[in-house]
Amino acid sequence: MEEVLIYSFQFPWPIYSLNFSTHPSQPYTLAVGSFVKSQCNSIQIITLDEESRSYKKICQVDQTYPQTKIMWSPDGTSHLLASSDNSLKIWHYSDTLTLRSLLLTDTKREFPPPLTSLDWNKVSPNIIGASCINTTCTIWDIDKEQALAHMIAHDQAAYDIAFSHEANIFATAGRDGSIRQFDLRNLENSAVLYEKQDISPCLRLAWNKNDPHYLATIMLESNTIVVLDMRHHSIPVYTLAGHNNCVNSLAWSPITGNNLLTGGDDHQALIWDVHQTKSNLAPAFSFNTDDEINNVVWSHVNPDWIAISKNKEISVLRI
Repeated sequence: MEEVLIYSFQFPWPIYSLNFSTHPSQPYTLAVGSFVKSQCNSIQIITLDEESRSYKKICQVDQTYPQTKIMWSPDGTSHLLASSDNSLKIWHYSDTLTLRSLLLTDTKREFPPPLTSLDWNKVSPNIIGASCINTTCTIWDIDKEQALAHMIAHDQAAYDIAFSHEANIFATAGRDGSIRQFDLRNLENSAVLYEKQDISPCLRLAWNKNDPHYLATIMLESNTIVVLDMRHHSIPVYTLAGHNNCVNSLAWSPITGNNLLTGGDDHQALIWDVHQTKSNLAPAFSFNTDDEINNVVWSHVNPDWIAISKNKEISVLRI
């Protein structure tokens, strides 16, 4: 793979979360969230101006806290956007962002514990799962604005959540070094898919929707990516070791079961072909930047487009 086209856009603040719109009418639109330590954060919507061939800001909403994850509805028709901080927020986008729902797991506390991530159920787009620093995960029906389930997912903080290609199956990553699988039809039991022997925190996970046997995860301060085969629990099928420093983010290709995009502190974004033989797992694509990469995302509308965030800048590539 070779990069064909690159756009960049500068923000007034460090970037934390970002994601491409899933609506066919907005193929180049991105939602981007800030990471400012003071209580002065923002979500900004930007899009490509095809006449000037550059990105421009469409709108902005101010927020108290950084949004730990931003994600557009997977149905591609509703113009809905979800974000997480100390609550799960559902926004409607139409040139401006309007808050539709603010969902709190604990309404009795003045300062609810921070949510660490969220994932939108692709099969049932009315369902969103959110992980929390207090060890729990909550599954919401956003149409009814009701919690369908609330469970303790880990012994320590739950850092991420990802749905399978099935509506009822999801997995979580935790500070206790484990990846666990849950079924909404039987939440009394869970399966440990992976457990790091040195109890290194599992920071992020991504479920391959096109080949759901595979799930990828990254650990705290690790330069490797672990790929699990759901048919063989506990033993990584691949360990990808092409980064020279900590890996911060990962995303599977929206159209193939082969390709995994990763970004790290070594200033590299890499795309892997995980169906190569084990002796030949070198990156199929690499892109070098001048700063640490903290997030990578893949467009579902235009699968040959990816976005990379570093400090106060994003790079959007056609690959």
